[in-house]
Amino acid sequence: MQNMQPRIMITGVPGVGKTTISNNPRVGDVDVFVQTFGELMLLKGKEMGAIQTAADLAKIPLRLREQLQMLAVDRILEDAKSVPVVIDGHLLVDTPTGFVPGLPYECVAKLDLSAVIILTASPADILARRENNKAKYQLLNGKSGPERVAFHEELLIKASLQYAILSGASLECVPNHQGEIENTVQSLIVLLEKLIPGLPSD
Repeated sequence: MQNMQPRIMITGVPGVGKTTISNNPRVGDVDVFVQTFGELMLLKGKEMGAIQTAADLAKIPLRLREQLQMLAVDRILEDAKSVPVVIDGHLLVDTPTGFVPGLPYECVAKLDLSAVIILTASPADILARRENNKAKYQLLNGKSGPERVAFHEELLIKASLQYAILSGASLECVPNHQGEIENTVQSLIVLLEKLIPGLPSD
């Protein structure tokens, strides 16, 4: 995409720690702009008067969801005119009726991602993080066994590969082991330095 800075998606199953990692101050010190896709959707929904809270996002009609997703994409592309954008988002969502894509094809095509980074962790680590923040992950009640988490991560890697193929983007996995946040952040920064031309390295 001409005249655009890189658009890099960071994804992972709920509880893997992607928001904690992407919002780490050291990542903020890198010359990138971190945007959380769900927060952009919430912001646009509030501007429209369609929703009030993040919990409303799980209840809105499909057409409105797709509209908010496209508005979020437009905001990211506007930002990417001047600065590389790291997007914290879900590419595969576990719903009461099964797994569904986190972004429709139209959004993926328009975003034209430069790279997809998947944060990974063991099911035990992910379940421990969910247990420590039950309110955040309450919608996953009944779907938090280790087998389900492992299956979600397996499907996410396959789905992310499809997103990468559609965009002509690279794909990489970064492990986020329990108690090793600084190592994960460092691995992410090193990868960003490779993905973004002209980004100063340590």
